[in-house]
Amino acid sequence: MGSRESSHPINVALSGKTRWLAIATGCFTAVAGSLGFTWGFAIVPGFLIVGAILQPRLPRTGRILMCGGALSLSVWVLCFGIFILPEDPSPFFHRPGALAFSLASALLVALCDVALVKEEVSLRRPQIEQKKDRGPISKQTRWLVGITGCLTAVSFAMAQGLGLLSGFLIVGALLAGRFPRSGRNLIWFGAGIVSLTELPFGVTLLLLSTHGGQDPRVTAAAAASVLLILWCDGALVTSAFEAGRARHAEKPK
Repeated sequence: MGSRESSHPINVALSGKTRWLAIATGCFTAVAGSLGFTWGFAIVPGFLIVGAILQPRLPRTGRILMCGGALSLSVWVLCFGIFILPEDPSPFFHRPGALAFSLASALLVALCDVALVKEEVSLRRPQIEQKKDRGPISKQTRWLVGITGCLTAVSFAMAQGLGLLSGFLIVGALLAGRFPRSGRNLIWFGAGIVSLTELPFGVTLLLLSTHGGQDPRVTAAAAASVLLILWCDGALVTSAFEAGRARHAEKPK
């Protein structure tokens, strides 16, 4: 029992190169956040640094801290690139040091994300190949995902390019029929990103519309988008529960 648990991918130490890259990414991002904003922005990179240091001794805890820190940094860099850097004039262009650190941090975050994904794939590939693939997403759910992606892409296209994030849903819905695993992963990733970004923005638009002054077309598009995002999330969660129940029923008793 103990040897089986120790061989689980999450209990395996990552390579030293990946851990040092994570530490460098966390340090650069902490400096960039402190220069561009306040010292409080150094907290999120701290999870990545601490996780990389602890990972050899506490593989599970370190892996969780590293993945959580990398995901948080990726969202922060995405928000920085969409909402702050394109401003005219951007405050970062008056502080070359902060801008240089920010661009270097963005590059390191991208490299760190790629390295972590490669580590996860290489460690989990043997188990994934041994497991029976989950059933494909139903055609009705794929249509719902595709419609949700198209509507939200159009509805939030003018919101600093926020609608571009819906592209993961659209591409995933198109691929899921022919490439079930890749399409399903893209759909779940897109659903998570859309739910964390576009859903709060749509709810905010609806709340603002209650005070008047909003274009009725914008309000209608926001309402339809929020409804479809919630419906899509519910359909994906339901399909996941049904697939899990089916796998459990197929196990020999």
